[in-house]
Amino acid sequence: MVELTHLSYSSISHYLNCGKSWQFKYQQQLPEKKSSSLVFGSAFHGAIQQHIQGGADLRQSWREIWSKELALNPDIDWNGDNPTEMFNYGVSVFSNEDVLDTLKSLKPLVQDGSPCMEVEVSLSVPGVPVPVIGFVDLIQTSMIPVDFKTSGRSWAQDKADKELQATFYLAALNQAGLVQFPAKFEYIVLVKNKVPKIQRFVTERKAADVFALFNLVGEVYRAMTKDVFLPNPTGWSCAEKYCSFWAECPQGGKNE
Repeated sequence: MVELTHLSYSSISHYLNCGKSWQFKYQQQLPEKKSSSLVFGSAFHGAIQQHIQGGADLRQSWREIWSKELALNPDIDWNGDNPTEMFNYGVSVFSNEDVLDTLKSLKPLVQDGSPCMEVEVSLSVPGVPVPVIGFVDLIQTSMIPVDFKTSGRSWAQDKADKELQATFYLAALNQAGLVQFPAKFEYIVLVKNKVPKIQRFVTERKAADVFALFNLVGEVYRAMTKDVFLPNPTGWSCAEKYCSFWAECPQGGKNE
């Protein structure tokens, strides 16, 4: 039986996408290679954070953070991607006028002399004895939180409106007394087209959305603690290219 000291938004999302993969990662703690997409996303976030916090040149920040990511992750699963081409694409992202204008338009909330970035939040869910934690990418002076995303395809407003992440962060910030419902959340999405494209979506959550989230988190927690780990062979990540545990899973390599 799983003994949990806390949950996180990413852990819950992982479980909902594939319970078997969650078991391999969080219960059995099998080694997991970081994909090229995750490395790019981490470096993208890191460069923006370094720029906003210290005013560093974005392209220089990208170079530094990219090098750190490669050093920290020597066993990256490149999935056929070329690391040099990915680095050069990052340079083009932070040379793109739309990207630069979007970042310049942000007005981070400042506390204790520092912009509010990577803000840790904790959510208490009725009936769940452990906290649910997460990190908000940025909080603006308008008190609208922001999350930066990278994506291989364009988003639509409907996707932003359905994201559980926004509900979770706003619920946690509400419990901390920082926002009141209805509350807004913003997604800034880098679409990795040949020419980088930036999208912005503002989405709203109401108190009823939080109650639905509480019910879902409760169901997930109870399933985890009862060792219910169902595979999801119809999910987007159930493929050798995307699943770190393909060789171990009965739905994947063991079934070949």
